[in-house]
Amino acid sequence: MEPPSPTAGTRETEDALIPSRARVAIRNGDTLLSVLKQIEGRIHQRADLSNAFIHRAGSDEPINIDVEALLYQRRYDQDVALGSGDRIVFPFGSGRVFLSGQVREAGSYVIDSLTQLSHFLEGKLTEFASRRAVSVSTADGQNRSFDLFLAKRFGRIDHDPYLKPGDKISIGRLSRIVLIRGEIERPGRYELLFGDGIEELISYYGGGRTDLADLSRVEIVRSNTGNDRPSEQFVVDAASEHELELKNQDIVTVPNRLDQLPVVYIEGAIRTDEPMQTTRIAEPAAVETDQSGESLIAPPDESSTRPVPSRIRVVLRSGETLYSVLNRSRDRIDDRGDLSRALIRRAGAGNSVEIDMEKLLFQGALSNDVTLEGGDRIVVPFGTSEVFLTGARYRAPSGSLWSPSRG
Repeated sequence: MEPPSPTAGTRETEDALIPSRARVAIRNGDTLLSVLKQIEGRIHQRADLSNAFIHRAGSDEPINIDVEALLYQRRYDQDVALGSGDRIVFPFGSGRVFLSGQVREAGSYVIDSLTQLSHFLEGKLTEFASRRAVSVSTADGQNRSFDLFLAKRFGRIDHDPYLKPGDKISIGRLSRIVLIRGEIERPGRYELLFGDGIEELISYYGGGRTDLADLSRVEIVRSNTGNDRPSEQFVVDAASEHELELKNQDIVTVPNRLDQLPVVYIEGAIRTDEPMQTTRIAEPAAVETDQSGESLIAPPDESSTRPVPSRIRVVLRSGETLYSVLNRSRDRIDDRGDLSRALIRRAGAGNSVEIDMEKLLFQGALSNDVTLEGGDRIVVPFGTSEVFLTGARYRAPSGSLWSPSRG
């Protein structure tokens, strides 16, 4: 088994790779290709096949061979007849590349022959580094630019090359990065190219809108205002203003169209995500005592605590009635609620309408049903109240629970 090798893109020395040897029997007339077919699965993955060579007994000059071309490109001009005692050498493909620009630490790094650009750059870039125009200069003077977004999103391998010894990688500074969130298929932070606007951000980078997206009310928060204000917020119609220019660090939110639907409020004896709160009833200021001076009024116990009303917001669909809203929210109604004395309070109306929701929900009395309007408040009172008893009594509690069903 091969010993461990240095991680690609580290500053470790190259002598961690230890060469090994295999003996192969040859027959009369065997060539390099026929031997390679026998040992192909044993060649180390980090071998530099294009720079292999043969040492021949009695000769001081090695025979250079491109095993990569012979094995995988069918370049049979690289094939040679072998003789007894020939040594076929596959050098390790590790070497050094040079990294500079918007990186955490510039300098020389060790790579192997199977190091791709994206893998090499992992963890080495600063937050201001551009991944859209990574410059690579090869040892023979060629210069190319690679877009790692295309490589990652679309699998464009032509933008994620294997590095070679002597390559110089330069990372520029990004000019625009924008966050998109909300009703979008692929929310996230994207580095935009010149000419990219809100249409490209939503359809190309964000992968398109969801079925619930409302492009007529896209919200933009801008910190790069160019004036004295630290930030500004505005709403645009992305469908008509598709050429709107975006600036660096803009935050774009595509809202849900259901957010614009009217709502009603259910309050009172309602369960929310928070634990039900209670308020302890205070003792009366005047305390009666018996002849021994002991108080005749016992302090309130755990039963004399008053629950605190809560409130939830429910989206109202067109033409929806009280029954359908309550039916959707029945799990949120507290068991202590008195549905028979519920109220509906309508904005602009002087009086509240009392509704027996007990009969409506559980007895099928649809005659009690009403059509709701946006802003209506459905009030479900708690089914217990507090009364106070004073005068000549014997250790009665200061507050007693009272229910409408009790006289």
